[in-house]
Amino acid sequence: MQEDFTERWTARIAAWLAEDVFDWLVDHSAGTLEAAAPWAADLAESYVRRGFAAGSAVRLLWAVDELPCSRESLDRIAADESVPPEIREQARR
Repeated sequence: MQEDFTERWTARIAAWLAEDVFDWLVDHSAGTLEAAAPWAADLAESYVRRGFAAGSAVRLLWAVDELPCSRESLDRIAADESVPPEIREQARR
């Protein structure tokens, strides 16, 4: 019982933190987000696949969509049937 509680809340807290970080990067990194894009795109895509902070992750990918790594992540997310439909739609061009 304790493990279930701990795992559940650890995942929720991690999702909340990731959502805040993705949103902060988009809102406060004007002109410098491209430098973070390769690792941020990988991280954002992995969070979408886990179902954590998916909307904020897709928003981050769109903020740097001119970069190939971001565009490729958006395309993969849009085509992935395991991703919820509303998130796939957000990732589509």
